[in-house]
Amino acid sequence: MLVATALVGCLVGTGQSAQAQSNGNAIPQATNGKGFDTHLFRPAMDSKGFFATNGTSVLGANDFSLGLVLDYGRTLLRVPDNGQNTRYLISHSFQGTFSFNYGIGNLVAVGLSVPVNLMFGEQQTNAQGDPTSPGQWFTGQLDSQSVGFVALHGKIRLLRVERGFGLALAAQVGVPVSSASRNAGADPSVWVWPQLIAEKRFGSVGQFKIGANIGYRAHSPSDTTMTLRDGTFKDGNLATYGLGLSYRFLEHVDVVADTYATYLVGSGSDSKIRASNEVTGGFKIFVERNSYLMIGAGPRYTPGFQTADLRAFVGFIFEPSTGDRDGDGIPDDVDACPDVPGVASSNPAKNGCPELDRDGDGIPDDVDACPDVPGVASSNPAKNGCPELDRDGDGIPDDVDACPDVPGVASSDPAKNGCPESNRGGDSIPDTGKVIIKDKNIIILEKITFKTGSAEILPQSNEILDAVATTLVHHPEFTLVEIAGHADERSSDAYNLKLTQERVNSVKNALVARNVPEDRLRAKGYGEFCPEDPGHNEAAWERNRRVEFKIVRTLDGPTGVELGCPNALKHGVKPDQ
Repeated sequence: MLVATALVGCLVGTGQSAQAQSNGNAIPQATNGKGFDTHLFRPAMDSKGFFATNGTSVLGANDFSLGLVLDYGRTLLRVPDNGQNTRYLISHSFQGTFSFNYGIGNLVAVGLSVPVNLMFGEQQTNAQGDPTSPGQWFTGQLDSQSVGFVALHGKIRLLRVERGFGLALAAQVGVPVSSASRNAGADPSVWVWPQLIAEKRFGSVGQFKIGANIGYRAHSPSDTTMTLRDGTFKDGNLATYGLGLSYRFLEHVDVVADTYATYLVGSGSDSKIRASNEVTGGFKIFVERNSYLMIGAGPRYTPGFQTADLRAFVGFIFEPSTGDRDGDGIPDDVDACPDVPGVASSNPAKNGCPELDRDGDGIPDDVDACPDVPGVASSNPAKNGCPELDRDGDGIPDDVDACPDVPGVASSDPAKNGCPESNRGGDSIPDTGKVIIKDKNIIILEKITFKTGSAEILPQSNEILDAVATTLVHHPEFTLVEIAGHADERSSDAYNLKLTQERVNSVKNALVARNVPEDRLRAKGYGEFCPEDPGHNEAAWERNRRVEFKIVRTLDGPTGVELGCPNALKHGVKPDQ
């Protein structure tokens, strides 16, 4: 509320006395009906929208959100110049909208919104103090404070936007609770507003969003008529439409553009004032996963009766939920299969995973490469859920054997486990003790480590970088090697993609500094999308943070080595060509 109060003070300034006294309702009911509503900007119904345009997502089961949005409109209801002291009936219009939403069954959201109006206007008299708008608008100084209406709303999701295209239906029902309509602050009767909502997302992590709404707000129109600068207005029902664009350009910041409009249908109004269109631009600044501050402003671009010369708003939306990407009602932070709808389970390893698991190995059939034979988890989709194999017969299962085709010894280091203690390379090149070449991969037996949250390589990794450079210099037949970077699941997708790319760029530069020709190297960050260990614990995170070296091409041509992973491709992260 401190922010709202400050905004009011800045926008109104000294041009409007806070103690102005109302001379009665601005629209005389006896001569000009029950009034109408000039509030074009109406905040999105819930936390999933843009600014005014609604989004298709809904709150998870039993989740809730709260919102408070203050919008400001400057100079509304522009009138002809009859020598009066002002050419608009409303100088400043504020509306503070409180909203509450609650999620049901991860499919439906219901809620309540209540707007509070503060509207000011100057006296409609000429220089001699004579009235200039008899019968339509009173000549006193407008000073209206009221609750406009109380509205109930609901939204049902038809198609999930995370699966390609989002579609939802929504409806609001509003009931006037004051005489706000006679001050142009609310519809004069109960109104109903159904809407169709569509949404599409683009980018590797859905960072670019487009939303569109179309609807119809119906009420019992009053007999109110106004002579405005651009034509005659007569109260009527409204077709509504909107388009929102949003782009996540920083980890916690969206830049948003939103246009919203109404169109008077069958009211007898002149054509110029039928279409009320405004456009706003601004930012959403996320302070938590789903809670954000929104701020923006913009002008009108049609002369419609509801448009303001300037629109500005500020608001805060509070949603404490963690999210539910697959829509199965199980929050992401405790869902073992967050991208596959499943069922609740007391077993943390199965919670949120599909029920179908014919072989009972805890790996859902839809990702189990051997659904009828109990097996173990593997980051390789072709082996996931299959029995432990031991091709080299060294007693170390293939899924944890760093050298599955060469007998070796057990090691606590995952990068050395199952590898021979000596002569690991199997060639005539001196063994560095840190690198082996196997299955079109240059396998490093020590991790390359970085400063936390940074692409700065720590000094203890100099020896392994020396070993990799030595191997590449002694293998000139490797004409192209990909340096692949991977992160753990913590932090956002966009942050992890950026960090892994910066880290592999650092590795590439370090190898070039060690006399490896730059044209034999390329660097690619895959973020968190290709984990080796599907677990959600410190051990899994340690294993998943890694740098790999893939032999892409030799003098004999492309090697066909697997690059990236299917999950990365699903999120739009493809190996470079």
